[in-house]
Amino acid sequence: MVLEDIVKALTHIGAFEMKHRGRHLGDHLLNTMELLYKQGAPEEVCIAGAFHSVYGTNAYINNAIDHSEREKYQDILGKDVERLVYIFSTANRPDGFESGDVLDFKTGEKIDVTHTELLHLRLMEAANLLEQKCSLLRYPNIHKTWHSLK
Repeated sequence: MVLEDIVKALTHIGAFEMKHRGRHLGDHLLNTMELLYKQGAPEEVCIAGAFHSVYGTNAYINNAIDHSEREKYQDILGKDVERLVYIFSTANRPDGFESGDVLDFKTGEKIDVTHTELLHLRLMEAANLLEQKCSLLRYPNIHKTWHSLK
């Protein structure tokens, strides 16, 4: 997926009309993706970063896409990328990504993630936090994963 396609998709779902901490959600998503690219994250993680909160999250309750549309977005993003976006939206983050004990923040049920998925989710969380000018020092595992790329 190229940048033009990502911008079109984010525009289509209204991300540049939604507010996110005093600016547009679309800007936050693109900035998060850019941080991931600059850090050398795998392409699928960068793309997932561009959509990381479109379903909403435990901290950002607005959603541009309803969970009922997952299948459509699996076709658009690819199943692995969409799965990362979905887990990001339902997880007890950032604490679950830090500890590796990833739970659904609404139900408390365990979300099974592979080791690779956990690392990818940590990268997405790191970029998300850094884009919002938050320190990673509270999250040593997320911090370590982020800096393992450079």
